[in-house]
Formats: sequence, C-alpha cells, structure tokens
Amino acid sequence: YVQLAHAAESRGDLQAARDNYRKALDVDPDNATAHNGLANILDRLGDTAGAGAERAAAQSGGGSVETPSALKTISPSEEAASGTDARQFVEERRAEARRLIQEGDELAQQGDKDGAREKWQQAISMAPGTPERDAAKARMDQTQTPPNFDVQ
Repeated sequence: YVQLAHAAESRGDLQAARDNYRKALDVDPDNATAHNGLANILDRLGDTAGAGAERAAAQSGGGSVETPSALKTISPSEEAASGTDARQFVEERRAEARRLIQEGDELAQQGDKDGAREKWQQAISMAPGTPERDAAKARMDQTQTPPNFDVQ
C-alpha cells in the first residue's frame, strides 16, 4: 500500500495517496513510513492536526521504515490487481476480528473478564480503522476497571 500511495502521490492524486497510506496502516499500524507519508499528505490537504498526530505516531511506533528509493514503479494494472488482493486481505482480517469479538462476548458472559478483554484487544489489533475495531474498543471501554483511589 505504501508503494501505491507513492504512485498516487506522484500522479498528484492526494486522496488516493491518503487512502493507500491508511490501508498500509490498517495492515501494519507501526509502519513509520506510512505514518510519515500520511502526515505529509494530510499537511498538503490542510489537515495540520491530523498530520501532527501521524508524525507523533511515527515517532512513538518505532515500526518498519521503507525507503522510497527502494520502491518499484507500479503500473495501473498492477495497482488494480493489488487493490483486489488487498481488499480480500482486509475483509479476511475483519472477519477474524468479528470472530474474536464474539469469542470475547462469550467469555464475558461466562464471567471471564480478563479473557474477554484479551480477545477484544486482539480484535482491535486485527482490524484497525474498521467498525470491528470500534466495536471491540467500545467493549474494552465498558469493561474497564475504574481506578481505586482508596488504596492505602
């Protein structure tokens, strides 16, 4: 996806570049190259707050970095084929996240709050930026243990 984002950016298609950087982050949330690339695109689109958040994520993630010089040129037919494979990959990840959410729900009904939270956390990691991630995050937030300030 990073390569597709670079190709879109070189064509001047900033929205496609933004979308491909986001897809790259769906697959690899710690990809510093994708965070930095998205930050640059967001700056160019006028979203300075979003750009700052992406730069911060790039610095804190410590993830993988790809150098643009090492990227090959992608033809439009390769881009289209890659998009189809990527969509299938994302759909598979979303399906796996739904399965993990269901397993977490079942564990929560059985009273295993820690086990449920572990499954929901896996779902969050499995499908970032999706409705499944949001559903799992909401469940995590609902079962969060409030801090105990009465500790002596």
